Amino acid sequence: MDEDHGERGAEWRTGKREELLQRFVQEVRRFYPFFPVAAARAGEPAEWAGFRLEAGHLVLLDLYATNRHPALWSDPESFQPERFADWQGSPFKFVPQGGGGHDAGHRCAGEWITLEIMKESLDFLASRLSYELPEQDLSFSLSEIPSLPHSRIRLRNLRLRR
Repeated sequence: MDEDHGERGAEWRTGKREELLQRFVQEVRRFYPFFPVAAARAGEPAEWAGFRLEAGHLVLLDLYATNRHPALWSDPESFQPERFADWQGSPFKFVPQGGGGHDAGHRCAGEWITLEIMKESLDFLASRLSYELPEQDLSFSLSEIPSLPHSRIRLRNLRLRR
């Protein structure tokens, strides 16, 4: 980050870097899910919300909608990394890579490495590169897995910072 990034730039330079990376990456995962839904088969008969599931039924967890549900998130359509400053939420409320715990649930075992890769990538893009973002189509489709921006992400005039 450059010197002119104000208060956040000052936080970045004064040792809060890891915390700010974590907040930003978590909000990216909430706001832009890798997959719109996660699918599983019911292992045994169950009932949920008055609906009977039989063993083998296909069940879809709507990751996109859960991570933007207004009953679970304040101002869910706003990108706010600060919401993860002291977040102590449920693993069933924040479901960027499945819900529940890693040991007993339908949550991706690779979530921790994903977080580290995203933080390293963000740090590199924010601290080590200078670049321009040309005009492009950053919209995405929830019917594609993974859902990626239509233009992908194009950068130009890339230069390493010293």
